[in-house]
Amino acid sequence: MTTRLPLLTALLSLIVSSANAQQPPAVLAGHTDAVSTVRYSHDGQLIVTGSFDKTLKIYDAAGGEALRTLAGHNGQVLSLAVSPNDRHVVSGSRDQTLKIWDLYHPAPLQQFVGHAEAVSAIALNSGSDWFVTGGNDMVAKVWQRADGMLLRDLVGHEAAISRVAIRADDTQVATGDAAGSLRLWNATDGTALASLGAHVATISGLAFHPTTDTMLSAAEDGTVKLWSLPPLPSQEIAGHTAAVTSVAVSADGQVIVTAGADEVVQVVNGESGELLRVLEGKTGAVQKVVLTADAALAASASADGIVKRWNVADGADRLTLKGHTGAVNDIAFPPTGDQIASAGADGTVRLWRLPVAARPLAGHTMPVTAVATSTDGKWIATGSVDKGVKIWTAADGMAAQVVEGHAEAISAVAFRKDDAQVASADINGVVQVSNVADGVSQGTLLGPTGKVSGLHYSADGTQLISVNENGTFTTWGLPVVPAKAFAEHTDAVTHLAMDADGKTTISGSADATVRVFDAMTGMLVRQLAGQTDAVTALDTASGLVATGNAAGTIRFWNLADGADRLAIQAGAGAVNNLAIHPQGSQIATAGEDGVIRIWKIPVPAATFAGTAFPVTAAAYSTDGTLVAAAGTVAGKPTIVVRNTADGAARATLLGHAAEITSLSFSADKTKLVSGSADKTARVWNLADPKFPELANFAGHDAAVTAVAFSADGQQVFSGAADNSIKQWQVADAVEIRALAGHTGAISDLAVVGTVLLSGSADQSAKTWNTATGAVVKSLAHGAAVSTVALSPDGKLIATGGAAKTVKLWSAADGAAVATLSGHAGAIQSVAFDAGSQRVASCAEDGIRIWDDGGLLLEQFGAAAAAPAKVAFEASGDAVLHLDATHNLHATPINLVSTIASEAGAITGLDYSPDGTTLFSGGADKVVRQWTVETGQPAKTFAGPTDAITCLDLSDDGMKIIAGCADKSAYVWPVAAAGAGNVMPETVLVHAAAVAGVSAGLDGTRVATSSDDAVVRVWDSASGDILEQISGHAMPVQAVLLSTDNKAVLSASADKTVRITALTATRVVRSTPGKNMDSSLSADGAWLVTASDDKFVRIWNTTDGQQLFEVATGAAALTSISLKADKTQLAGGGADMNVQVWPLTATAAGTAVSITTPSPVLTLRYNSAGTQLAVSGADGQLRVYDPGSGVLLEQQAATVASPCVAFSEDGLNVVSGEGNEAVVHTLSYEKQLAGHEGEVTAVAYTADGASLISAGMDKTVRLWNLADGTQTRTFTGATDVLTDLSVATEGMRVAASSVDKNVYVWDLAATTPEAAPLATLTHAEIVTGVEFSGEASRLATSSGDGVIRVWDLAAQRELERFAAHTGAAQAVSLTADGKMLVSGGADKLAKIHHVSATRVFVADQTQVAAAQFVPDGTQIVTAGSEMLVKLWGLDGTMAKQLAGAQAPLTDLAVRPDAAQVVAADAEGRLLAWTVADGTLAPAIETASAIHDLSYSSDGGRIVVGAADNAIRVYSSADGALLQQQTAAAPVLAVCFTSDGADIVSGSEDHSVSSWGYAAPTAVRDLTGHTGPVYSVAYSSDGSLIASASADQSIRIWDVASGMSSKQLSGHVGAVYGVRFSADGKQLLSAGADGTARIWDTDSGNELKKFAVELEEGESAAPVFDAAISTNGQIIATGDALGHVRLWNAANAQVTQLISDHEDAVYRVEFNADGSRLLTSGHAGTIFVWNVSNAAQVANSTFPAVTYSASYAPDGTSVVAAGADHQAHVLKLP
Repeated sequence: MTTRLPLLTALLSLIVSSANAQQPPAVLAGHTDAVSTVRYSHDGQLIVTGSFDKTLKIYDAAGGEALRTLAGHNGQVLSLAVSPNDRHVVSGSRDQTLKIWDLYHPAPLQQFVGHAEAVSAIALNSGSDWFVTGGNDMVAKVWQRADGMLLRDLVGHEAAISRVAIRADDTQVATGDAAGSLRLWNATDGTALASLGAHVATISGLAFHPTTDTMLSAAEDGTVKLWSLPPLPSQEIAGHTAAVTSVAVSADGQVIVTAGADEVVQVVNGESGELLRVLEGKTGAVQKVVLTADAALAASASADGIVKRWNVADGADRLTLKGHTGAVNDIAFPPTGDQIASAGADGTVRLWRLPVAARPLAGHTMPVTAVATSTDGKWIATGSVDKGVKIWTAADGMAAQVVEGHAEAISAVAFRKDDAQVASADINGVVQVSNVADGVSQGTLLGPTGKVSGLHYSADGTQLISVNENGTFTTWGLPVVPAKAFAEHTDAVTHLAMDADGKTTISGSADATVRVFDAMTGMLVRQLAGQTDAVTALDTASGLVATGNAAGTIRFWNLADGADRLAIQAGAGAVNNLAIHPQGSQIATAGEDGVIRIWKIPVPAATFAGTAFPVTAAAYSTDGTLVAAAGTVAGKPTIVVRNTADGAARATLLGHAAEITSLSFSADKTKLVSGSADKTARVWNLADPKFPELANFAGHDAAVTAVAFSADGQQVFSGAADNSIKQWQVADAVEIRALAGHTGAISDLAVVGTVLLSGSADQSAKTWNTATGAVVKSLAHGAAVSTVALSPDGKLIATGGAAKTVKLWSAADGAAVATLSGHAGAIQSVAFDAGSQRVASCAEDGIRIWDDGGLLLEQFGAAAAAPAKVAFEASGDAVLHLDATHNLHATPINLVSTIASEAGAITGLDYSPDGTTLFSGGADKVVRQWTVETGQPAKTFAGPTDAITCLDLSDDGMKIIAGCADKSAYVWPVAAAGAGNVMPETVLVHAAAVAGVSAGLDGTRVATSSDDAVVRVWDSASGDILEQISGHAMPVQAVLLSTDNKAVLSASADKTVRITALTATRVVRSTPGKNMDSSLSADGAWLVTASDDKFVRIWNTTDGQQLFEVATGAAALTSISLKADKTQLAGGGADMNVQVWPLTATAAGTAVSITTPSPVLTLRYNSAGTQLAVSGADGQLRVYDPGSGVLLEQQAATVASPCVAFSEDGLNVVSGEGNEAVVHTLSYEKQLAGHEGEVTAVAYTADGASLISAGMDKTVRLWNLADGTQTRTFTGATDVLTDLSVATEGMRVAASSVDKNVYVWDLAATTPEAAPLATLTHAEIVTGVEFSGEASRLATSSGDGVIRVWDLAAQRELERFAAHTGAAQAVSLTADGKMLVSGGADKLAKIHHVSATRVFVADQTQVAAAQFVPDGTQIVTAGSEMLVKLWGLDGTMAKQLAGAQAPLTDLAVRPDAAQVVAADAEGRLLAWTVADGTLAPAIETASAIHDLSYSSDGGRIVVGAADNAIRVYSSADGALLQQQTAAAPVLAVCFTSDGADIVSGSEDHSVSSWGYAAPTAVRDLTGHTGPVYSVAYSSDGSLIASASADQSIRIWDVASGMSSKQLSGHVGAVYGVRFSADGKQLLSAGADGTARIWDTDSGNELKKFAVELEEGESAAPVFDAAISTNGQIIATGDALGHVRLWNAANAQVTQLISDHEDAVYRVEFNADGSRLLTSGHAGTIFVWNVSNAAQVANSTFPAVTYSASYAPDGTSVVAAGADHQAHVLKLP
């Protein structure tokens, strides 16, 4: 085959038979030699080309982007074909080979739509014909891969699914979620098989063992677990009608006893769950039930104080024990079963001691008004009207410490529970905390002003509650942290900002400095350089710091290093306020003019240096892409044309004889006109590479000083120093007319449409009608005009000149629109932007941007050389200016938009968190919300009566706060609905104008400042003061809550910045009236307040919410006291009654009234709640049993006491009596086992010699039963203990607690107080605990309804059961630890079976991934420790693979187990050789890796990444083999079993299937002995046919790569080959001038198509042949340019087409056979109507067209050209 040179033309000609015009063909570039062959993929998405450069290329058909180059042939690529399924390409080459390649697809092959949230887990079955996905929508889905059908949903998870796995035999699916739960499913029908409580954190690993009934799970809690399959289901035990409060199971699991609040005890068969009998005789709710070791006896303990026993076998009554005065909480049998121990709510018997005289504590000089006793009984604190607080030693009554600092009478005192601190408060609201040891103040707290009537420490001492008579109570967090002062400024500090993590503080000052401080230490980090005057505005966000000043300058710095980030010169007066966009992309500013301006963050201008010469003239193309400059170079007047994008020179023009004075481009940029002092104007052809001169206009009598093209570029206007303007015809250089009217030299010309605009030294500008030459308007500029511009829409005119101003005019009527002042020199140039909305002007002092109304938008200083010409860049995002020395500058325009906001100055500005809206406030007394995108108002917040002085939006965007000159701060909900003005939900009233506000994290707290130098922090909901902070010496000008709402920064005129940790955490309005008294529960959970409105209110101290309230009746209470366990409340008042209310968690019962002989002044419970001390107005101190109302003891006081307190042991009562406090020792005694408060649980040791008890005092105690002495205390619990269990091996004891923990202690510990060996933390209160027989496992029940089984060796949860709706109240475990029984508030008992067999800690922080090795002999994990670990199935570590530099986030094991690959948190891919632990060089990927997987052959690794990429790497050398891009971050990826596809799940809810395409040929087909000219696929893709110069046709089996047949018959090379649509026949074309049809099964020739020849005539080679879809027509193209259509049935020619001028290389039918495409050597392609051979379209390309192909939809064709390119042509 021969070739010829490409056509020497720069334009493509297009002839179309229809009237429709076509677009020029798109070009697919990249080959370095002729493109010989080209094909579309069958879906039309891709184009594949082959080239003489020996490569194939794959292009995106839509955009023309080159996607991949396939190299491997050793000769020219002559032919190619795309497989029917678009997965492969076969190519034929001059190297005599065929190669099969994977066809690369950048987009998904298939989408599986169904998930509603991100898809984070994928698993394919063994054959990859179906797969399972899991997502954040908590649903797993099973998909059929072939057709994308959703087979079923697996529904049941209550958290996002994080892992899925499929059993090796494809029978089961396992799913794991973010809550740590596992579920098993039948893979066939989706039936739920089991739900397993696996982990306490997100499941990060899940796998079935390849051969056994074992499953592996791992989680982000650092653990790995093994499970025995199948799990056994739980069984329900019914029969109870109320909560099941206790259960017991025999050691062998055969007998179960359950008991409940319904007073029922029942015996159940442990194997079947069958009810055996109900044990009769109970009269109260059962608290506890137990079995003897041999399960012969059962016993119960009840709330009615009764203990009862039965025979298990027959239910016979075995007697009742009664004696407790309250509920019996627990009972226990000894191992011998011959005893029982019980723990009761009373815990005591009544005893009396000999009386002891009262002891006065003398020292106060005025009445004692407050008393408190320490928890350890060593100290007594007293407070007096004498303003003093004294601390006394209880043992001897001596005053040990005096606390000073109060300025008013003391009203309350309290000890912290650890007795190391005492709190005191006075009648002015001041609270002080002091060290008990030395009386030194540890902090002062000020909340609302007014008398503090109560102080209460939380149980853990981390909080203090002060109750104020003003009707509020305040919660304070301890300890009090001293304020830090930053004293670096030399003038008033006016502005504050804090970075997002709260670690860095920025301050701005009147001293013209911006300083950065470490918020934690108060140390100065740096001063930001460049601030030159007082800071008027300040903000920080996204790592930026920005300030404004009075001159309108906005400066930027990097927060991290203080680097200067340029500045914006707004030019609109002082910047009052500014706000950085949350993403750091923009900044909004506002000032006195009431306009909000939104700016980009500035970036440096681009400068392109040109050939240096003084510029005498310059011009820009209309679209701003070209610039021309004139000057003298080497003594010659020269014009240089450059690209504005990169400054590159496009053309250099020479010809003028004198200085060039003016330049102008035609609208289409193909021509340039120049004017010169040589009195000529010249037109240059820029479209011609030689840039010839098109026209020379000579006719002026003086230098030509201005030029311009007409709108269509066919005419030129020239103006000269002779005051004339001439109009010329470009084509023939003939003068059309002269335009007279100016009386001075013409300085500038501009044309828009039919209007010519001229500027002149005669101080005027004129508009002319270009058609007639008539003057339309004359504009009196007032000074010599040097530059003019017409807006593109023709509506505005701009003129500039020597007067240093720019004037805007209406083009329609010539009216002056605006005068633009501000330049310091003559105006050099003016220009409009493409939208006619902005004007740019330049002078020696720089460039200014104005809006079309004359408002100055932005200004830029001059470069090194003054700007000579200005224009807008095409996008309008930058301004172009050419300076006087030929340097081109592109300066980004920072101003994005303006919002005309307030009527007057704007004083406050803030962005919403998402940056879509802005809030502003100012002189017009309202706050406005604006939509940033449109600049339109969204909402108005009204209410203030004077100017707004400051505003702040809460970090969550929910509250907007404004401070006002009307002495108030206003709080509005941003989300308020409805039309009209939004009114404030809270108004915070001050005594002076508010200077600063801060809304903090969520607007629940508001910080304000005003002129009194006090910072106030408010509860925004109630409007109450939370905390008041003093410390500044002068007015506070700015205030800022920290990002966590836990601290407040304040800036003051005293030149300091202070950061004060907020001690108050909550203020609650407890009553509209006056608080009289208060009391706190022992656990600190409840606060009770009594008020003068005759109500007692109970509050949850955790959230400050009222739990319930109690009406006190006719009289208000003067005093109240809450029983420690919150079950009782006592109150008394002037009506001489003490009322005692029983309490539940939600309400008070009916009060029991105890009548007293005199009005009650005060009353208090003892710590056990078993006694109530009441001080009466008659001077008597009475002690009652609050449960029964019985008076236990009475003692006389010296005077009536306003305050009393029990000692912690209950043996003493301290009262204030006149100027003294008096200690009264009580004689009434109860038998205490040693616990402080109720005893909640008891258990015997294994030998029965000792008893162990647990109580509300958070301790477990060991008692010697022989003498009743306590031998040991087990500490560590922080709240009430609820249950006990002792291991039968006798070495360990476990206790459960309200503090949500179970503690395990060593019974053999010898120290008096033993700390726990282990602490097992739960999510809720732990209600029950029990050891297995060998103590390897521990079962617990808890308030969240969950039963947990713990592995004590690992100290980790082994398995959990979501057993009950509501609290799980009891649990019991068999000796072998494999079965357990639970009871719950849902009235059910349940039997559970433990499936987990092992748990081990694989990572101390987090396991990111875990897998079995392929043969199942080991487990591989990766995690936070930066190690890959290999484990035996017994949980022992076998090997560590080290070398990672960051925590590992995922792993995969190669199928041969020889390599492990892991991803780290920094986006690296790490591969280890398992045998020797060698770590290959890390692969640095482009992004964080979410998932990774090996191909089944182990040769490839696929990763899914946060940057939306799916990348495939070689496992051998880490080479990147392929990359595809999804629409969102890829969370899950895996190869199909054949490695041909990748399935992915993404954050955008999508599941996608992607093709993998190897970068090299996947198969070589060898056998031909000559170049392969043509290749084709059969319709089913199973066969390939090839045609060669070796005169043969071969048929190849694609699956095997073997040549199945060789067809011979052609004499000479075979050039073309095609399969019929059904694949049964093969069509060939050859050099012998024939086309032939062959039977593909037999290889026999069926028919020959040949032209009849005259004698001596040679047949022209047939280069290609095609068969129509219906098989009825054959088309051929030959070397003589003939195209023939043949009847396939009779081999007769039906049509002869001879329009080709040269050889036809390609013929192709469209899909329906109605059109025929032909292409050939002459570079022309034709489209023909097959029915009549009429020409439909043709196009001529600039080179030989070797091949062409239809797009599948027939709308376009692609042609392969000898010009190294393929061309895509849209068809009509």
